[in-house]
Amino acid sequence: MMNPTVLFAALSLTSPLTPEQPTPIKSSAERTCAVSGVLTVTDKSGRPARPDYAEVYVDSALSLKQRKQLRRMEQKGLAFVPRVLVVEKGDVVVFVNTESSTVTHEIHADKQTNTFVSGENSNPETFQKTFEHVGETHLGCNKHAFMSGTILTVPNSLHVQVEANGKWTIANVPARPLKLVVWQQTATQPSKKEVNVSACDTAVKVTLEAPIAHVTKENDKPDDAWESYVAAD
Repeated sequence: MMNPTVLFAALSLTSPLTPEQPTPIKSSAERTCAVSGVLTVTDKSGRPARPDYAEVYVDSALSLKQRKQLRRMEQKGLAFVPRVLVVEKGDVVVFVNTESSTVTHEIHADKQTNTFVSGENSNPETFQKTFEHVGETHLGCNKHAFMSGTILTVPNSLHVQVEANGKWTIANVPARPLKLVVWQQTATQPSKKEVNVSACDTAVKVTLEAPIAHVTKENDKPDDAWESYVAAD
């Protein structure tokens, strides 16, 4: 594993831990614009549901240089923090155990996308992994079976987190037809939909079903801000 002193110096001095702004298309011959829309998430009965996280990204073939950012996910309070982390293809994720020195973790991803096993990860040791394959990576810890996390790898810098009211906008996209992927995760269950949009479309409407909704009792309601928006046409 990397020397922790060297690693944390790199984290603090040279590498962003949060995504930079989307890289503009550099071709002088191609105009750019924004694409925007609204995501509605429902449970199996069609009622509005509040996802833990939702992201929209461009999945068309584009000549965008990988930014190779350094991102961070902590093992903290016997949980992966954040529970959902979105990274770009080529980014490096540093897993940091911030528990007390007596708490040992492990990180593994046992499905097709970005499969790996870290071995023991004790404070102040770290583990890092380059994410090269687009899609979901579901994380676990063999020391604590209840721990789970998700890393969503997107193809390029053209992506955005959906707001609590369901709205989203991606700026600096080429002014031509594009393929978008709209993705959400509720509890540990993701769902997604591919959408073909016309150039500079500002009225993209997508509905996704959450396999598990955030409704704990029959009369409980999802998040007010999300519900009040998706209920309105």
